[in-house]
Amino acid sequence: WKMDFGVQPGFSLGVEAEVFLPFNKNKWAFIAEPVYQKVKAEKTAEMNHVAGGSLTAKTDYQLIEVPVGVRHYFFLNEQSKIFANASYLFCFGSKPSIDFFRADGSPYNSFEMNMRNSQVIGVGYKFRDKYSVEMRYRIKSDVLNDYLFWSSGYQALSVIVGYSLF
Repeated sequence: WKMDFGVQPGFSLGVEAEVFLPFNKNKWAFIAEPVYQKVKAEKTAEMNHVAGGSLTAKTDYQLIEVPVGVRHYFFLNEQSKIFANASYLFCFGSKPSIDFFRADGSPYNSFEMNMRNSQVIGVGYKFRDKYSVEMRYRIKSDVLNDYLFWSSGYQALSVIVGYSLF
């Protein structure tokens, strides 16, 4: 059987550090962005093999993710530039879980998720070196890979709005 949480909005807050490399007209930079992320999701599905006829899957967790990578800028004019970046994402925090409950609320099963390090890619636009918007994709990873007969695909698409202080 398959349980799909679908698109779940989440909250995250982060700070980005960017160090420009002193060649190629500052088109290359190293980036690091510690991000606090909170995710809460719930999904109910009909299951004939379970007493009560349905299962509800719930997850609620918090993580610190730190993508570290490189960024390349493409200058459009004096005030505008687009960029592309690729990063390796490190995950920190307690191991979250997916908990399953029968229709009467009794526990059915629980799985600890392994929030593995992953890769992320992104493209964005920066205006006057102050305002930015980025679309970032976290490449799919299996967070239940510690379980032989279970699998789960975790991926994320984020829209990031930024303001540069320095």
